[in-house]
Amino acid sequence: MKKQSCLLLAAGMILPVFADPVLKVGTFQSKGASLEQPSLVEGNKRVGLRELYGSMFAGQDFKIGVYAGKEEICRIYFLGKFRGSWGFPFKTIPGKEKIAIDRRKSTISYCKEYQLPDKRLAQFRFTLAPEGPGRVRLSWDPGIPEKELSNIPNFELKPVVELPLRYREGGFRLAEQQKISFNDLESLRQRGGAEFPAYLGKVSRLLFYAEDPAKRVEMTLPLCWGSVMERLAGGKVPVGSVQRNWAISNDRTILLDFGSGSAANPEEGRVP
Repeated sequence: MKKQSCLLLAAGMILPVFADPVLKVGTFQSKGASLEQPSLVEGNKRVGLRELYGSMFAGQDFKIGVYAGKEEICRIYFLGKFRGSWGFPFKTIPGKEKIAIDRRKSTISYCKEYQLPDKRLAQFRFTLAPEGPGRVRLSWDPGIPEKELSNIPNFELKPVVELPLRYREGGFRLAEQQKISFNDLESLRQRGGAEFPAYLGKVSRLLFYAEDPAKRVEMTLPLCWGSVMERLAGGKVPVGSVQRNWAISNDRTILLDFGSGSAANPEEGRVP
């Protein structure tokens, strides 16, 4: 494990030298059971499972939480579907999903078995792994040979990024776009909670809190067409997500870059 050193800047802010993200595994209680909560941590920033909506969270192991300190930067999950089946991803088979932690390789994986149209079982898997100083690679695999994917009617597997609460107030932007024209709240209200696009076009780099080094996170995806979708929750609060509009692609990697502005953590990035 690499020990993190720090730079003292003239302004008095302590920032860390780039270091490989470190695997941290905490525990918490849920319904009488002790559950592990794994994260890859660099400074005050981290990405992992079972930390969602600002707290330890059981029941949505398929969702990935990205944090800077106590603030949730975004959430990532996968939507999978084909004719007669859909879910996160694909229809769930009870008892057929699990989290795997490899302490030697410092990786975190989520695995889920699902049933194909011909009744065979396949296993979807995504993995979070260190990718050099300050970076984490998210990769995923549908568990089906590439040549078979095109034979499954209406097969689709795509990542969805849930945006931070303040995504309209500087918390999020697309690197390709200087400005996104978000929907008028009244027009969203008239849609009764249904999603509507604020942007349709190329999606490759997502920037979160670009002007705040202590919270800045950059996400790089394979260049493809995508959308920024919005809806109103409870008729009041705008909720946004970025969705990738591709069905079959063998380029299944997202790179998360915590940048050089991760604030030094006095407790060495302890998982809360």
